[in-house]
This record gives sequence, structure tokens and C-alpha cells, in this order.
Amino acid sequence: MQPQIVDETPHFTGSLAGRLSVSSTQAPHPRFAKSLPAHLIVLQDGRRLAYAEYGDKQGFPLFYFHNHAGSRIEGQFFHRDAQHSGFRIIAVDRPGVGFSDSVRALSHMSFSDDILELADSLGLSRFGLLSWAGGSPFAFAAAHQHPDRIKLLIGLCSVPMQLQPDYSGISLTRTLSRLSLAAMKMFIGIRQLSSTRNAQQYLQRLSDDLCFADRKIIQNPAVLKLMKQGIEESRRQGGLSLARDSRLCFEPWNFALEDIKVPVQLWHGTADTLVRPHYAKVLAQNLADCVLRKVAHRGHLFFMQSAEEVFSLANSRIYADRERAANSVMSKAQSTLSSDSRSEHLSAERRAKALRRRV
Repeated sequence: MQPQIVDETPHFTGSLAGRLSVSSTQAPHPRFAKSLPAHLIVLQDGRRLAYAEYGDKQGFPLFYFHNHAGSRIEGQFFHRDAQHSGFRIIAVDRPGVGFSDSVRALSHMSFSDDILELADSLGLSRFGLLSWAGGSPFAFAAAHQHPDRIKLLIGLCSVPMQLQPDYSGISLTRTLSRLSLAAMKMFIGIRQLSSTRNAQQYLQRLSDDLCFADRKIIQNPAVLKLMKQGIEESRRQGGLSLARDSRLCFEPWNFALEDIKVPVQLWHGTADTLVRPHYAKVLAQNLADCVLRKVAHRGHLFFMQSAEEVFSLANSRIYADRERAANSVMSKAQSTLSSDSRSEHLSAERRAKALRRRV
């Protein structure tokens, strides 16, 4: 059964009634979108999944995977550049975040299935992925699970991968490793529960940890306001679901990066103080088809100033693939072309032109 598109303005019943409502007075800024409604679909298991769209509505679709303590509202940061570059940004709230219903069994893999259902409901056979920081484990899992549907993955300041620990040693090592992982997850959970209760304080503490270039960006009132709204939206259903989502950053990635066949483009600021640039190099070395671009003297928020180069590189890969497909059609036609098959040749030309035009 296909997921159903429901009213663009979410209406909730039962225990969530009154607590969840759409309220958006987002920052007016030429780079960002105006206030947009959340869209909802009902998934096959009855859960509601929320998303918002930015950029070029007729462009190549990119599903956006938001950061920890973030939400679909982050998609606004890409609006103008995506619009100019021909990309349709579909920013999705993960389960328990924003308007998306919570689920106890949330995992990197399970969310990739939600994305596929949403793509089917929107009639998208092929699409790309765009992730920032804490959204990267979910994006990589989707690329691993559904390579036949995903054309490209763009990772911005991707968090380091957490590989399944090797417990082949003595039991004490095994116990300490598990305790360490549990402590890390507990710490991030508690931090999210407490910090998001006051978004302004959270952003102030975050600013103290940022590099100079990032601090200059976050001093922009429009950027600061939009980040604050994204954080507040992330805990719309309370801090517990948000903490659960954040802890997944420290869950092992139960798949091999080497098995990902989707082309990957990684971007990382060389001055990033939140996710060390070294991690991007490690990711790139373990991926079969990857380009790593380092942004000199920029940090974790570099794309909030401009994402034009990010989309330009993505376009070059998409159009190169499209051109190869078109040339392949022409090559096959020419190899079988005879004096009495002129009509077949013209038909092949038309198919090649169509491939160059379409997504």
C-alpha cells in the first residue's frame, strides 16, 4: 500500500492534540525560504512522517538529513542556492523530531526505509541525499540499503563512523568497551535533554566551541534566529525522543563503507572544531567512489554562507552520468545502424536527447 499524502497543515488527535501544531515565523532573509508549512504522509505502519520542501520545485530531488538537535527547518539554509542550481530540497524530520511520529525501534537502517516510502509517495524513482553532521549515519545507511534508487550522496562535515567493535579479546576488554559506548550515548542524551530546553543558552555554548569563521556566521541575526527555531522545533515532542535520536550518532554502523556503491561527495571545513577534518579523510579512504573537498579556513557552518560550490560539483556528476547514458544509447544504435534503418537511428537520437534533459 502506498503512503498517503495528507493535509499540508498537520492535525493531531489523541495524546498529541494541542501539543503539536504548526507555528513558523522563520527568519526573513534573501538566502532563506519564507515560512513554509510542514507536509505529512502516513507510512505503511501508520506513523506520520513530516517534511518540507525548499529550492527548485522542478529540480533534481535531494532528501536532506538534518543534524542532531535540528529538524526539517535546516533545509532553509540551502533554499536560494538550491533554487539557482536546480535542486529540490526535501527536508525530513526523523521519527520523534518535529512533526514525525516517534518510534522506539529507530535505527539508521529503519529510517532509510521511511525515506524510500516518502520517495515512492512523491513519485521519485531516482534521487540524491544531502546530509549535515549528525545526519550522515542515516544518509550512509540509506545509500547502502538502496543503491538502485540513489544517484548521489553529499555529506557536509560528516560525523565519524562508529564501526562495530571487535570483542574477540578478553571479557574485561569487551565489558569496558561496551561501558564506554554506553557512557558516551548517555552523555549525549543528557546533554540534549538539558541543552535544548533553552535554545539560546545552547547556541551560546556552541558559539564558544566554534572556530572564528563559524562565530562570524552565527553572529548573523538571521542565521542565529533560524538555528534557534530549528532547535526548538527538534524538541516539539519533548526531549526524550530527541535524546534517543542523538544517541544514534554513537551506535555502530552495522554495514561496511566499502559496500557503498553510490557516488559520494564529502565537504569539510579545514577549521571545523566540532567534527575534525581527519574524519572526512578516513571516510573517503573507505568509500569506493568518493570525492573529498576541503574548504580552506572555514568551519562547521561553511555552507550557511554559500552552498553554490557544493551544488555545482553535484551537478557536474549528475550531468556527466546523464551524458554517459545518452552516449551509450547512441553508441548501441550506431553499431547496429544499416542503410535501411534510418528511422531506428532517429529514434535512438531522440532517446539520447531525452536522457540528457531528464533527471
